Formats: sequence, structure tokens, C-alpha cells
Amino acid sequence: GCSADPLVSTSRTIGPSTAGSYVCYQGLTISNNSTVTLNPGLYIINGVGGSGKNQFSVSGGTLNGTSGVTFYLVNGAYFTVSNGANLNLTAPTSGPYRGMLFYQDPGDTAADSFVGGSVAVMNGIFYLPKAALTLSNGNSSTFSTDLVVGSLTMTGSATLKPYAPLNAASPLSGARLVE
Repeated sequence: GCSADPLVSTSRTIGPSTAGSYVCYQGLTISNNSTVTLNPGLYIINGVGGSGKNQFSVSGGTLNGTSGVTFYLVNGAYFTVSNGANLNLTAPTSGPYRGMLFYQDPGDTAADSFVGGSVAVMNGIFYLPKAALTLSNGNSSTFSTDLVVGSLTMTGSATLKPYAPLNAASPLSGARLVE
């Protein structure tokens, strides 16, 4: 029941029509140096069985989502940011997805990456428990994040800072015993 990949190549605003709701896409491709603003809410990226065509891909351009966005990657979906893309993304500070910027289904192992001179200001938790994450960009990128990843490869000049001190409402801001 997800919409087809909107293949965004012109500047515009996309996403849920009301804050706190969601949209579901069979991939989300942003390209051609467009400037895309994301409405607050949940963005479900459905990989439809991991075909590789249904991913969250930002190749060049600017992506702004500073009012609380969460990306849920399911069915083999993954993200790739490349070709000098500029991202400015912030997770919600309240509600059921508070603190969560990227959530990849725990059964999915598709690798995720920020490469190719991309610049990012990311504020939120990356929950990719079985995925390899590559941060190979630099250009003054700042990741204020807590990482739960299968593996991490980091090269370049990006800055990695913890997310919890940035947002005391983070679900990772205090120790908890879970059984």
C-alpha cells in the first residue's frame, strides 16, 4: 500500500500532510540539485523485498527536515547520500518516535552510507542494528547522534557527537535495565 518513489528532481515540499502522521514510499530518490523540505512526520521507505531499486537516495541537492522527521527503512530498504548532497535533519523531540532519525528493520542487513563530499547536520539516533554504516564524507559534517549499528566505517573530517546531551528527551538519555 505504499506510493511509488516520487523521484524528486525539482525543489518542493513533500511528506505527511499533518504533523505526527506518516507517508510510505517504495523508495525516495532526490536528485538534480533540488532543494527539498520534509514535513514533520514518519517516512516509511519500503524496499519491497530488497530489490535495490527501492532505497532512500539523495544524490546532490539539499534536503531539509528540521521539524522532526523519522525514516523507517523496511523490507531491505537502505539509504545512500552522495554527490555533494546537503542534509539538515532533526529527529522528533516528543511522541512515539522521539529521538529516532533512522530506524532500519532489525532483520535487514542492507548497508547505509554518506559518501562523496556530502555535507550533513544530523540530530537524532541511527538504529541500524545489523547494517554496516559508512560515514565517508567530511566537508564540516556534524552528526549529533547515538549509533546502534552492525558496523561502522568512518573516514574524512566529519564530527561525531552524542545525541542524548543535545536532547534530554532522548530515549537514550538515561540508563535503563531492559529484560
